[in-house]
Amino acid sequence: MKGNVAAQFKLGTLLYEGQGVPQDYCQAMEWYLKAADQGHIDAHFKIGLLYDNGQGVPQDYSRAMEWYLKAADQGHIDAQLNIGSLYEKGQKVQDYSQAMEWYLKAANQGNAKAQFNIGLLHAKGQGVPQDYCQAMEWYLKAADQGHMGAQFNIGTLYDKGQGFPQDYSQAMEWYLKAADQGDMGAQFNIGSLYEKGQGVPWDYSLAMEWYLKAADQRHMDAQFNIGFLYDDGQGVPQDYSQAMKWYLKAADQGDMDAQFNIGLMYGIGQGVPQDYSQAMEWYLKAADQGHMGAQFNIGFLYDDGQGVPQDYSQAMKWYLKAADQGDMDAQFNIGSMYSSGQGVLQDYSQAMEWYLKAADQGNAKAQFSIGSLYEKGQGVLQDYSQAMEWYLKAAGQGHMDAQFSIGYLYSSGQDVLQDYSQAMEWYLKAADQGNAKAQLNVGSLYEKGQGVPQDYSQAMAWYLKATNQGNAKAQFNIGLLHAQGQGVPQDYCQAMEWYLKAADQGHLGAQFNIGFMYDIGQGAPQDYSQAMEWYLKAADQGHMGAQFNIGFLYDNGQGVSQDCSQAMKWYLKAADQGDMDAQFSIGYLYSSGQGVLQDYSQAMEWYIKAADQGNAKAQLNVGSLYEKGQGVPQDYSQAMAWYLKAANQGNAKAQFNIGLLHAKGQGVPQDYCQAMEWYLKAADQGHLDAQFNIGTLYDKGQGFPQDYYQAMEWYLKAADQGHIDAQVNMGLMCTQGQGVSQDYSQAMEWYLKAADQGDMGAQFSIGTLYDNGEGVPQDYSQAMEWYLKAASQGHIDALFNIGFMYTQGQGVPQDYPRAMEWYLKAANQGDKDAQLNVGSLYEKGQGVLQDYSQAMEWYIKAADRKSAKAQFRIGFLYYNGQGVPQDYSRAMEWYLKAAGQGHMDAQFSIGHLYSSGQVTTLNLGDSSVGDYGTQVLALLLKSSSTLTTLELQRNSIGYSGARALSDALNTSSTLTTLDLEHNSIGNNGALVLAVALQTNSTLTTLNLRRNSIGDHGALALSKALMLNFTLTTLNLAENSIQDYGTLALAESLKFNFFLTTLELSYNLFQYTQALAKVLQALAEALEINTTLNTLGLQGHSIGPLGAQILSETLKASSALTTLDLGDNAITDNGAQVLAEVLKANSTLATLELRSNSIGDNGVQALAEALKINSTLITLDLHSNSIRDNGAQALADVLKSNSTLTTLNLNDNSIGDNGAQALAGALKTNSILTTLNLQNNSIEDIGGQALAEALKTNSTLATLDLKGNSIWIKGLLAFSEAFKTNSALTTLSLENNRVEDKIALVLFESLKDNSTLTTMNLACKSIEDDGFQTLAEALKTNSSLTTLNLDGNSIDGDGAQLLAEALKTNSTLTTLYLQNNSIRSNGAQVLAKALKTNSTLTTLDLQSNSIGDIGAQALSETLKTNANLTTLDLWRNSIGEDGGLALAKALKTNSTLTSLYLQNNSIGDNGALALSEALKINSTLTNLDLWGNSIGDNGALALAAALMINSTLITLDLQKNSIGDNGAQALFEALKTNSVLITLDLWHNAIRSSGAMALSEAFK
Repeated sequence: MKGNVAAQFKLGTLLYEGQGVPQDYCQAMEWYLKAADQGHIDAHFKIGLLYDNGQGVPQDYSRAMEWYLKAADQGHIDAQLNIGSLYEKGQKVQDYSQAMEWYLKAANQGNAKAQFNIGLLHAKGQGVPQDYCQAMEWYLKAADQGHMGAQFNIGTLYDKGQGFPQDYSQAMEWYLKAADQGDMGAQFNIGSLYEKGQGVPWDYSLAMEWYLKAADQRHMDAQFNIGFLYDDGQGVPQDYSQAMKWYLKAADQGDMDAQFNIGLMYGIGQGVPQDYSQAMEWYLKAADQGHMGAQFNIGFLYDDGQGVPQDYSQAMKWYLKAADQGDMDAQFNIGSMYSSGQGVLQDYSQAMEWYLKAADQGNAKAQFSIGSLYEKGQGVLQDYSQAMEWYLKAAGQGHMDAQFSIGYLYSSGQDVLQDYSQAMEWYLKAADQGNAKAQLNVGSLYEKGQGVPQDYSQAMAWYLKATNQGNAKAQFNIGLLHAQGQGVPQDYCQAMEWYLKAADQGHLGAQFNIGFMYDIGQGAPQDYSQAMEWYLKAADQGHMGAQFNIGFLYDNGQGVSQDCSQAMKWYLKAADQGDMDAQFSIGYLYSSGQGVLQDYSQAMEWYIKAADQGNAKAQLNVGSLYEKGQGVPQDYSQAMAWYLKAANQGNAKAQFNIGLLHAKGQGVPQDYCQAMEWYLKAADQGHLDAQFNIGTLYDKGQGFPQDYYQAMEWYLKAADQGHIDAQVNMGLMCTQGQGVSQDYSQAMEWYLKAADQGDMGAQFSIGTLYDNGEGVPQDYSQAMEWYLKAASQGHIDALFNIGFMYTQGQGVPQDYPRAMEWYLKAANQGDKDAQLNVGSLYEKGQGVLQDYSQAMEWYIKAADRKSAKAQFRIGFLYYNGQGVPQDYSRAMEWYLKAAGQGHMDAQFSIGHLYSSGQVTTLNLGDSSVGDYGTQVLALLLKSSSTLTTLELQRNSIGYSGARALSDALNTSSTLTTLDLEHNSIGNNGALVLAVALQTNSTLTTLNLRRNSIGDHGALALSKALMLNFTLTTLNLAENSIQDYGTLALAESLKFNFFLTTLELSYNLFQYTQALAKVLQALAEALEINTTLNTLGLQGHSIGPLGAQILSETLKASSALTTLDLGDNAITDNGAQVLAEVLKANSTLATLELRSNSIGDNGVQALAEALKINSTLITLDLHSNSIRDNGAQALADVLKSNSTLTTLNLNDNSIGDNGAQALAGALKTNSILTTLNLQNNSIEDIGGQALAEALKTNSTLATLDLKGNSIWIKGLLAFSEAFKTNSALTTLSLENNRVEDKIALVLFESLKDNSTLTTMNLACKSIEDDGFQTLAEALKTNSSLTTLNLDGNSIDGDGAQLLAEALKTNSTLTTLYLQNNSIRSNGAQVLAKALKTNSTLTTLDLQSNSIGDIGAQALSETLKTNANLTTLDLWRNSIGEDGGLALAKALKTNSTLTSLYLQNNSIGDNGALALSEALKINSTLTNLDLWGNSIGDNGALALAAALMINSTLITLDLQKNSIGDNGAQALFEALKTNSVLITLDLWHNAIRSSGAMALSEAFK
């Protein structure tokens, strides 16, 4: 039974709508289905609707469509409408055409909604071409049926003018129809038309009314607009709270403009308390929806740090979002961030790119900024034209900074003609807008009269306008006008008042001026403390004048305690900004060592900076440093150049110094006339020294005829102004009657003036006048009084005279103890007469206990200064054995020295010694005996019956001396040894000695090495050897013997059976056919000779053929034990020949093959020979071509060889394999003591193997691995080996890869090692950690004597550590620290340590930077240190002051024998000081002054010292600036000096007259 269809549908509807029953879509569907089964059309529709909406069933658009179609096909309008809707929305398949078709079916039945939807499809062009007219037609149909959507849309078409002319009245009419039905969109749009006055009169009240209607329906835009009207007070009283209320309503619905405006209100505190965090929160909501303004504002808050921590990266992120939407302010701000580098790397190009985007939208700030980039050339090429163009764009929009900048471009004339009138015009535009800088510049133009007539009143008026805006520069300028009285009466108080206003704003110029006014008491009482306070304010802002003045106040202690360190600090700040006075002052502080360590190099650097700016005092001081060689190599030419710069500015001291250079010939030819010219310029300015020097030129007749009257006139000018030397010279002239009548009374008067100023020379002279009764009655008491004054200042002659007066009892009671006291004072300063008298008092026991030892000590000091009396007394003491063991030979030595000076008693004593036969050995080597002295000795030799040894090496003996000795040898029956090495005997001398050898029957040793003997001399000696039966040793090495001479000597060996040693190395026979003949001759001789055991043939390039020639003889030789074939071009073939010799020879113990070309094949042959040979002890293969295979062969031999103790493989090409092989041999070998592997190619593997071998080897004492490539593993292995090895004493690891961490382990192992004496770690990579461990090891190590740390990085900290170790170490004698970056502080700590160290004898500090301060510290140590003998300070930036300090130390030091000062800058003054020291010092034998800027003056001083000094044998003066005058003086000194062997003057400025002097000296 189907039931009633109407009832079924009705029941479904009740359940669907919940009428009278609970709403139940499922039950409704069930009843609708029943009705539908009976064809109920509405039931079909309702079932479709349930599927469409998913009510009671799952939503299913297909099923919905299926049921809608059933109803629609029956003409159901709503079903047709809904089918159209499903097609339109694509809720099965989107199809606008189908939608249109179904909408038309419903519309044609009068369905307003369908008509409306058709209108929408036409309006949107969906399924049909867009057609607003068609849309209007259908909207009208629906509207006529009261469809409010259609009514609204008709209003919109009229509102927007779509399809019809825009007609706000028509729009209003239709909106009203829709609005009346409650359409909130229409209500909103009506409100909008009223708000804008479109189609109706403008009426905010009505707008508000309609907005409220729409807002009541939650229309978001209406809510926003209501908020805006309240915000702006339009149509309602302005009410921020109401605005906020309505904005919030819209914002809650997601309106981004409302969200943005709420953010704004929180940001500025409108209607709510200001709250940047809340602002940020709302901006973010809007920004997330893409609101450009919100994105910009978020960026701004991050940029400014408002409500969030300042974060430029976040700011940039948000600005970019806004900028990408075209926000020009964001674009501008991004440009600014790129320009300033905030949040991004500074990038002017990027800044320009963003500025352009903003500028293209008319942003005036961006246009101005682009102009600024062009003006500064930032991100673009500098282009003032482009800058002007952009400034004009911005200025056209009234941008006052752009107007100002245009004014500036005109004012400065940058790419436009400088035009102050135009500048004024633009400045005025900006000034009229209140731009303070423009107002300031307008004032400035009026002040300077640029572009307008000068008008201080107008300037003041504009400055005042700028000051009203607080412009500090304007306040400052007003202060200046008051201070200068321009436009107003001069008034310092008013100036101070305005300066204070500007200063309170931080204006540094004002702060400085206030400070200056307090400084000089202008406008305020003078007050240095106040001055300092204000200077500090300006200085803190970088005002260089203030910084300099603060430095000056500290420097002079004005307003603050004097503090040179603080002065330096402030001078540096000013100097860094280019203040030349500050630069000069810094130079002065470094030069004088005030507030900083004295450092002439730094002084020079700063003086030059000031001098380059024209500072005359700095130019003077630069010249002075060049002149003295302080901080720079001494350079008189440079000194002259700088003095001229200062002199041309009228500097009197510079004029005087130029005069000095001309007078001394330093940097210019010596020219007294030029000197006079410059002295006169300085003297005219009152320069005392110039006046004195003019007097000196006249006094000595230098450059002018000698004129005592002129001299007296100029001396008087200087003397009357208190010039001490001038007063002394006045006294001298009066004493000698030069320029005035001799007048001792006048002399006394002048001496007294100088003496009152403390001049010790004048005090001494007054004492002399009283002593001699000249000009005053003789008065020993007065004499004593004045001598005492001079003596208190160290005047040596005064000290001596006081001693003499006590000895003689003149003016004081005779008192030997007091005499001794005063003599000692003079003696300790090097006075030889005082030293002689001290010795005499000790010898006689006058004033002291008699003490011959003390007497000897003092006589030696005097003797070293050429005192003949002292030399005689020393001889006397040796003769009598008083204070020393009796020694006739030493007595003879000293008598000879005294006799050479004409001492009669010494001459007599010499005769007595010879006649009594009390001398057996006489060593006069290096004594400048010469031919004449040799002739004297020869006479004595003839009569001596005891002399057995005569040593005369290096004495310039020539033919005459040799002839005299030859005569003596004919009669002498005692002499066995004659040493004539390194003289000038030549062929003729050799000839006469050969004649003597034919008859002499006692001489066994004759040394003629280096005597220029050629073939003729050798021929003569060879003949003598055939007849001589006593000579066993003949040394002819380093002569000029060629083939014939050698052939003759070889022939003599066939007949001589007494000679055991013949040394022929480095003569002149060459590898030619003749050489083969020579070698053949030697070979033949050796076959016959049975006594020769040593033959030296080094340096003759004999090659393989020569080796072959000698080999057969060597095989059979039964005498030869030593053969030197080094440097002879021997190759593998030659080595193979020599190997055969070793197999057969049974006597050879030493074979020297260094510097040949022997490779692995040759070595393998030698190794095979060593398996058989049982005599060879030493094999030298240094500098050959040996590789691993050769080393392997030698290693195999070492495992079984029982004789070889020394193997030298230095400078070959042995690698790890070879080293491993040798290491294997060392584990079993028990003979080898020395293994040299220097400069090979050994790396870690080889190093490890050798180290491992040391653990078990018990004989190897020396291992040299210098210059290999051993690194971490190898070096660590050696540290382990040290723990157990008990034989190794010397290990060299120089120039391997010893790094800090490795050195640390090596040094740690030294703590327990007790055998190693020498360690070489010159490796260039040890730093502080390594030195820390080394220092600790040195404190406990008890064996190390030599340590080489060349080329590491010791500097100050490392030096401190080593110094601490040296204080307690008791074994180290030699320490090499060259190339270690040690500066003055490092030298100071080392010097301090040496004061207590008692073992170190050699300290090498070559190539560091200790400077004068370091040298001074070491000098202080030398005064007390009693063990250091060698000090190497080569290349250490030592200047004059360092030289002076070392010289002072040498006066008292009694141990130093060698001092190396090569490549420093001690200059003439340093040389002068050293020369004074040499007159006193009695131990120094070697002095190296190579490259020290020493000129003639220095050479003159050194020459004077050489006339007195008796110990110096080597003086190196290479690469200085010594000219003929200096050379002449040195060569003159050589005439009397009897000890100097080497004088090196290479690369000086010696010319013809100097060379002539040399030839005279050699005569």
